[in-house]
Amino acid sequence: EAITQEITRIAQNAEYNGINLFENASTKYGLSKASNSGFIKAIEHRDTSGMTSIASVNENETLTAGTYSISTAEELAKFSQMSFNGKTAYFDIEVVLANDIDLSAYSGGEGWTPIESFNGTFDGNGYTISNLKINREDEDYQALFATMAGTVKNLNVINADVKGNGYVAVLVAQNYGQIDNVSVQGNLFAKSSRCGEIAAVLGNTGSVDSCSSSGNLYSKGCVGGLVGDSFSGASGIVKNSFTTCSVSGWLDNVGGLMGRINGSVKIQNCYSSGKVNGAGDYGAFVGCILEDVVAIESSNYDSTVNKDMKGVGASTSEDIDLIDIGSLLHVGINSGDTSQIRFSTNFSLSEVSGLLSNGLESTLSLAKIDAFINKLSDYQTTLGAIENRLMSNIESIGVNIENLTSFRSTLKDADVAKESSNYIRSQILQQASATLLATANQTPELTLRLLGALQV
Repeated sequence: EAITQEITRIAQNAEYNGINLFENASTKYGLSKASNSGFIKAIEHRDTSGMTSIASVNENETLTAGTYSISTAEELAKFSQMSFNGKTAYFDIEVVLANDIDLSAYSGGEGWTPIESFNGTFDGNGYTISNLKINREDEDYQALFATMAGTVKNLNVINADVKGNGYVAVLVAQNYGQIDNVSVQGNLFAKSSRCGEIAAVLGNTGSVDSCSSSGNLYSKGCVGGLVGDSFSGASGIVKNSFTTCSVSGWLDNVGGLMGRINGSVKIQNCYSSGKVNGAGDYGAFVGCILEDVVAIESSNYDSTVNKDMKGVGASTSEDIDLIDIGSLLHVGINSGDTSQIRFSTNFSLSEVSGLLSNGLESTLSLAKIDAFINKLSDYQTTLGAIENRLMSNIESIGVNIENLTSFRSTLKDADVAKESSNYIRSQILQQASATLLATANQTPELTLRLLGALQV
């Protein structure tokens, strides 16, 4: 992982004369910096000219395996209607956006009709869906996708406004699949519970990876800036994601990142920042955890809460290891985030308290001691990788200093040679002018001598 991060940093910062040397290669291999459109990973648009357009298919027939393109809001609405009629449930369907899509035309009345039971792949292709409006406060499963067991990726959704009863989201109301590299921004209201910008609920092995969210959420409970809730027994993962949402709930289970974790959901390398307010269990990171097998790793929060924090963010249980990811070192000449190495300096062994209650002779204590040793070993490896990256950068900087010193010496030598040439030139001109002046002074004397000789 450390090697991959360092390669990414080099690919993003290596430049000559202001030109990124690896810009094309880094984009091709997924190493380019985040684009201005809100994506965590920049996307190069796929060519959709050879794909079958949704406009050309019969909406009364079930889509067969293949790749289809969507270029307009009308085509996306047609695809949604086909999904409602059970015509898009095939797993080998891939849908690719060919343009940015504005859904303003579907904002009146109840607004957008969610895409139902999608099991294929929806590739946003680096494009943006804007002005998603839904107004069904008495109905559940309100979002761009009602339920999804496939993949949604490379999509940006902005200026969304979704109102529903429960299971309310910008992207997916109930997610059983994979959501990767998606950025959403919008305002949500859930009259009941389960509300989240990316997904209202994470089910079974559903995952959220490299996603971001911003906006305002208001719900009765189980509301989070990224994900609202997870089902009991769910074993999904939320990683490499962040949220800046303002989250409010008038009951409990309110969190900056997730409202409630109910199952063995894992959170890795995530960050939440925003205002969080709840009446019951709520926290700057996670509002409530119902099962102790949850793992929170390499994650942090920086949220503002209206009163004493509860849930994760105020205190952590014995089975939660909340690590600060705010430490960083600047290692390059550029001033951006890509010239930094971010790493953790904090480490928690809060489970030590359990040894006293169990006793050192207990097999549970021995198991915990083994876990401590493994954790220390892993952390030592992580710090060693960071040290190697720093040493590599120090060596690189040393080489650059030597090169710059050599170039500076060469330039100074060139300046000395130029000045020496100018000095010699000025001496030659001075001597030449003196010779010419002396010659000019001698000329009248020769003339007078000649005149005198002629008179004689």
